[in-house]
Amino acid sequence: MNEKEELLEKLAALEHQQWSMLMAYVKSVSIAEKDIVEQSKSQWDEWRTLANTPYEKLTEKQKEPDRMFARDVLKVFDETLAEKVSRRRRSKT
Repeated sequence: MNEKEELLEKLAALEHQQWSMLMAYVKSVSIAEKDIVEQSKSQWDEWRTLANTPYEKLTEKQKEPDRMFARDVLKVFDETLAEKVSRRRRSKT
């Protein structure tokens, strides 16, 4: 697997983790899966509003969860870059 494919897999794993967290939250606010829409209608309404709001227009509090996930992506990039730099240094010695 080349470097780009490795990064893709790391980011895909992170995205899956984020999606899994969302699904866990959705389930936690519902008594049973069949009741998701009824039990959490207000949450779905809030998410719909947020989903239709450009990032720039969100409040600082609303932006923070997006920043949390973006920090995770940056961490993957930082780790990948550090690995690449380390390999280059080793190959030069």
